[in-house]
Amino acid sequence: MEKKGIEVNTIRKRCYASKDEKHKRKAIRRPNSDANFLKGTSDQGETANLPPSCTPALGDCDHSSRELTTDFEYPIRLVQPVSSQVKQISNVIEHKIEPELLAVLQEYEDRHIPDKLRTAPTSATEAAAKYKAEETDWKERQRAQDRAFSCVRESDRNKVVAEALEIFNGICNHCRNVKGIVVCHTCHALLCPACDSTFHFNHITHDRVILQGVKYKLKSNQHVDLLGKVQNRCVPVPIFEPGSCPCCLTVGSMRIQCGPDEISVVTTKGREDGFSSPEFECRICHFIKKPSSADYMKSDYWPGTLPNISSLIHGSALREWQFLMFQAPGTSQGKYITVLDEIAYLNDRDTKINRTHFNRASHEFKYFHYKIEKDILHRHGRCKACGSCPLGYHCDGNRKLYRLKSAKDRDGESLYGNDIIEDDKDQLVHTLKLEAKLGKPSVETCGASNFQALRSENSKAKNLDITGIVMMTCTHGATVRITKMKRGESFSLTHMMHMKAEQMNVKFFCSDVVCKYSKWAVKVGNRFPEYKSLTVTIKWFLSRFHGLVHGWGCRVLFNGHWNEGAADFIGEEGEQAFSIYSRFANSLKHTSSFVYNNNLSSFSFSRNTYVEKGMVDSLCKWLDALLEEKGLTFSQLPGIMEQLKQQASIMEDSSKARSVEHHKMTQKKARIDKIIDRLNEKGVIVTQQHLESGVFPWHADARGRLRRAHVNSINKLL
Repeated sequence: MEKKGIEVNTIRKRCYASKDEKHKRKAIRRPNSDANFLKGTSDQGETANLPPSCTPALGDCDHSSRELTTDFEYPIRLVQPVSSQVKQISNVIEHKIEPELLAVLQEYEDRHIPDKLRTAPTSATEAAAKYKAEETDWKERQRAQDRAFSCVRESDRNKVVAEALEIFNGICNHCRNVKGIVVCHTCHALLCPACDSTFHFNHITHDRVILQGVKYKLKSNQHVDLLGKVQNRCVPVPIFEPGSCPCCLTVGSMRIQCGPDEISVVTTKGREDGFSSPEFECRICHFIKKPSSADYMKSDYWPGTLPNISSLIHGSALREWQFLMFQAPGTSQGKYITVLDEIAYLNDRDTKINRTHFNRASHEFKYFHYKIEKDILHRHGRCKACGSCPLGYHCDGNRKLYRLKSAKDRDGESLYGNDIIEDDKDQLVHTLKLEAKLGKPSVETCGASNFQALRSENSKAKNLDITGIVMMTCTHGATVRITKMKRGESFSLTHMMHMKAEQMNVKFFCSDVVCKYSKWAVKVGNRFPEYKSLTVTIKWFLSRFHGLVHGWGCRVLFNGHWNEGAADFIGEEGEQAFSIYSRFANSLKHTSSFVYNNNLSSFSFSRNTYVEKGMVDSLCKWLDALLEEKGLTFSQLPGIMEQLKQQASIMEDSSKARSVEHHKMTQKKARIDKIIDRLNEKGVIVTQQHLESGVFPWHADARGRLRRAHVNSINKLL
């Protein structure tokens, strides 16, 4: 070691003749900057400045290794793509190294570098250029489609324009007796005034057009008389008729008619005014029944105001917004309403949707379907694949889902209660209860790493009402529980998740800072006996990737990779869920607390449904791909499973260490049996119970009590 140190110092003195040159070569001495040295010295000017003593010598190259050793303290490593690195080395040293070394480098490349790495592109630009030069079946199909569309593009456009008015020439498609003048683009029919008035009385959302010099779009409360003039008429909102009269109980006697109030209806085609509130009159007793809000909801019309209903939102628009909000998190509800307004403007309706009414109807719509699912015993917050005994839950925090203090707020509780989000009052009580005896954890490091998850206070959050969320997910990525952060990601919030995990019989509880949290949880168990079981029944699990930045002692003790039965539990499932949740931030930070809780709850339920639905397809595709890769069929799997069990049993029985231990135990048991037989022959009865308890007959007196000497020896052992 001493001789090597002298040689290294001598080489360094030769390489760095001056301080300026030493600063230039500073990056080369760092072990993690070898690749930067290879990439950054391809210029001839920089190559010329290299000292002769720093160039690799031919005798220092090991042909069988994957490193190019030099006179430096650290070797130059060939990082992928290897071929490009070797070429860059050649460019650097071709003016300083004899041709024999270049031949050695080429030999190394031919011997050790696979063909796919040798031809691998080194940048996204090269990859794009390579793909562009390749010929694939998909490219050929697209070229064929381009040619097909190019041939008919202009001719089809000219034909559509020329024949646009021909659809108004013909007889009525319903009665087949009268000339049609009304064209419906929804049902694609040409109708006469009588058929149009009858058919579209209950189909209020159809797009109808007449030709009066120019195309004129009819509104839902307009019809055409026999003279071809547009007339306004009374059109009630079409809803289901009652089966019988509430007064005379006559079946089928109720008929819909226009009521006294005006109602606007919002559909996927925007808002349309001019409708009348419906009412039902009995033909027998002339009893008039006004519909309730439940009657509208049965017909998929959701009121935006109560008790005076002035606007109705059709379920198609609310359903479309619900799917859009989930599939494109962060999409503004206001922008969706703006899109509906633009569609209404294209249909000659210059109307604006009331955003407050739409927002109210949207919340009621989602909560209604949530309660229906709950009534049919759909388990929200419980993963079907996990079952009654989940393998593990991952708890982590997300600071992107915050809410500003400047956001306007109002009184109102969440419709979903604490079904998936912890109640603020329960959270506050639990936090104060723990901090009263334990205080706040002050350590924020593990090894050389500083963790945000250990900060119970955040100075950057002074303008935030909600600083983020702490969420617990299962191994399949389904959201189990959420709690809101009012300050920072304190251990008390993680402790609430821990309590929920114990209620669900979880085997592993995972956290990014489980090394620090586990010690804190043990302290909580010592101070509060009711929480003692949390540290006994559940095993600790450190996230596999986050664990790489922890200290070595922490990684050995808590790394989930070493836990028996952990299977494929990674401990990063929460991060995968946050990649979706974080996009939802723009839709939450300016909302009220009521809307924040409702939107986050409904989004979590929708995502859990999506995860469960996609899990089946993904697992089936995975299985099919593996079967195809191995050349197997599904019917062969049971036989393969039996073979694996037999092989495992054979391996277990044939284990050399196990055989040795089994032989030792057999010898000891035979020796014990021989001693027991000798004692029994002499009148001292020894049974298996004596062996298990360790208390033999000679340890007791005549009354059967243990002798004092034996009691003292037991106390010393304890």
